[in-house]
Amino acid sequence: MSRSPPTSPPAANDVAAVWFTTGAGFYGSCLEGDLADANPDADGLQADCSVTEIEHPGTAEEQRTVLPACTAGADNAPCWAVEPSERCSVVSDHQLEVAIYYPDGVTRAPDTLIDAQCRTR
Repeated sequence: MSRSPPTSPPAANDVAAVWFTTGAGFYGSCLEGDLADANPDADGLQADCSVTEIEHPGTAEEQRTVLPACTAGADNAPCWAVEPSERCSVVSDHQLEVAIYYPDGVTRAPDTLIDAQCRTR
């Protein structure tokens, strides 16, 4: 996985935004900031995120697809989830990343970008 710089201005101060490219299988990128919990009464963090897959960005073939949050087992792939990742400890104390899941055997073009924006406190 590699990170790509944003192609638009940074998001507002109340949004944690990450852009990254896809490869094959499991993808993810670390989130910065104190993420807001959309449902504090439920167990764990209920991240309030908008995740868009951008295939062939900046070309006449550009296609944007809003991805849903994953259900248990990622049965609705392609989808996204906010998950802990030790490798994110260099980015934030909460060590969370946006993970993208695709069905087995499904790949994306190497220029595909993921635009993930999650609400922060």
